[in-house]
Amino acid sequence: MGRPLVALSGRRYGAPEVPSLPANFRDEQVDLHLAAYSDAVAAAGGVALMLPCIDTSVEALDHMDALVLTGGGDVDPALYGEDPHETVYGIDTHRDRVEIALLRRALEIGIPVLAICRGMQVLNVALGGSLLQHIEGNEVGLHAAWEHPVSARVHTVAFDEGSIAREVFGPGLNVNTLHHQAVGRVAPTLVCTGRAPDGIVESVEIPGRSVWGVQWHPELLTFQPDPAFAWLVERASIGLAPNIPTGSG
Repeated sequence: MGRPLVALSGRRYGAPEVPSLPANFRDEQVDLHLAAYSDAVAAAGGVALMLPCIDTSVEALDHMDALVLTGGGDVDPALYGEDPHETVYGIDTHRDRVEIALLRRALEIGIPVLAICRGMQVLNVALGGSLLQHIEGNEVGLHAAWEHPVSARVHTVAFDEGSIAREVFGPGLNVNTLHHQAVGRVAPTLVCTGRAPDGIVESVEIPGRSVWGVQWHPELLTFQPDPAFAWLVERASIGLAPNIPTGSG
């Protein structure tokens, strides 16, 4: 049996945002993702493949065994019927559209999904939920811990009985935190399965499906392999056909 193929949603930047590129590339664009995602998938036994932030990437999911919706900037508030708060940053409507299409296709074909930070917020919005556009008092607070290393475990999350999160981590976990927004109204098909001490939603799931969103960044923690990615790869491995010997002569 081969290793499961895990799709990573990519992001696109203008070349001037990538300092190492020569000046004559300034009008080009660059597709990328943080290497930590690929490393986390590999450590868990999967093969990571980045899907570029283009509309046709959705067609690639038919050849994949799992999907990771990665982190990034804020989701366009227009998608949940609101005007942007003054703190909203990094809106990329094209990325929003591509990732929502990826998610919907993943749900259609039934592959497992791990949605991380922004990815969890995309999951919630795509299924009809809303976001808190800015957690009040969060400039240097419990959730937007920009002054700490990205792997620093800043607060706890308590998980509900019977959830994927509880199955994977037990009753609770100390997590890193790098967000100023949060899930507001939970989408009708999702359930909240984990909260921070202040009540902020930190884990959501679709009951009965291998679809899990987390607000922290498991790829940046020091578990090797990280239990969340191990869960994803294990779920992706179910149903994989065994390798068939090709023989010779």
